[in-house]
Amino acid sequence: MLALLALSQIAEGQTGSPDDLYQQARQRAFAGERREAKELCEKALEMSPNHVDARLLLGRLHAWDGEYDAARRELGQVLKAKPDYVDAREALIDVELWSDNPREALRLAEEGLALDANNQTLNYKKARALRALGDLKGAAGAVDNALKTEPKFSEARIFGQQLKEEKEKYRAKIEYSADLFDQTFDPWHLVTFSLSRRMSWGSLVGRVNYAARFGREATQFEVDAYPRIRKGTYAYLNAGYSSSTIFPQKRFGSEIYQSLPRSFEASFGLRHLRFSGEGVTIYTGSVGKYYGNYWFSFRPYLTPSSIGRSFSGNFTIRRYLDDGESYLSLVAGAGSAPDERFSTFELIRLNSQKIGFEGRKQIGRDWGIVASFGFENQELKFGGTRKRYTFNFGIEKKF
Repeated sequence: MLALLALSQIAEGQTGSPDDLYQQARQRAFAGERREAKELCEKALEMSPNHVDARLLLGRLHAWDGEYDAARRELGQVLKAKPDYVDAREALIDVELWSDNPREALRLAEEGLALDANNQTLNYKKARALRALGDLKGAAGAVDNALKTEPKFSEARIFGQQLKEEKEKYRAKIEYSADLFDQTFDPWHLVTFSLSRRMSWGSLVGRVNYAARFGREATQFEVDAYPRIRKGTYAYLNAGYSSSTIFPQKRFGSEIYQSLPRSFEASFGLRHLRFSGEGVTIYTGSVGKYYGNYWFSFRPYLTPSSIGRSFSGNFTIRRYLDDGESYLSLVAGAGSAPDERFSTFELIRLNSQKIGFEGRKQIGRDWGIVASFGFENQELKFGGTRKRYTFNFGIEKKF
């Protein structure tokens, strides 16, 4: 009704002064009625072309609707009339950042800082432009300048923390796992060292696995890649090699992940594990959902008839803690298909039920520890069941 009344007033010429129209436009804009707000601004500017606040609001409305050329036109006129109008400059910088034009955003920010070197918001926006241009050192300096003026500037502080994390391109991790069985096997031991590097296209991970099982020792080498394909879409690629029969002699994996509306994510892929004279292809995927600080995920595994058709699935509930990198997880699963890390000696398993707990704790800014415990009850081909207890502990360093 308010929107219809405002349009009726415009049609009938019952508009009031330009200031009245501007105030009405602000109310419509904050209520989300942007089309009506634009018409009120345009009417105010017909009556008073030099009403800079109405033109500024009109420019912001165009920017919020993605009409960047129209926004530049209106905001440029405001700055031409009042070069020291900080609100108009900040709005125009936002337009350039949102439209992927960081060089022009940087020029506008530096031009404004020449008039007021201590403006914390302009320093913050300068930092955002520099980051978009790949100058992380310059961006960090601009954030420091913003925080010197206003130490409680939360957006700048959070952005500064993100910059520090981006400069830490490497992540090294070492883990130890022990599997204990109530029958059949002596304890299994596994030590894994991995080194990952963040690249412009995604991330790359190298991994070495060392295992001691059945009185023998073996080493496996792996490479993972997580390339970004487009916004909301990325891939997982894996290749591995081992000269021992404890591990698959060759392994390959691929998977595509896609972000979906309402904080869902889905994926589909496969893993191919080749032993001497025998290959196993496992089809897998996932459906995940973020809900507040929780992440829910279901991952199935389907193995065709090469070793007998089989199916299994794992369900994960993860609770992220305050720092965003620490978490606690509950994992449960059941089925007959082996997961992607199995060895030849696990082919004698028919079915299993498992439950486990995982956790990660960030220590300071650079260190983290991971730990997990799992229990699995395995049905065996020759009859009976076997209980398996898995313990894992690891430490991680970012640099």
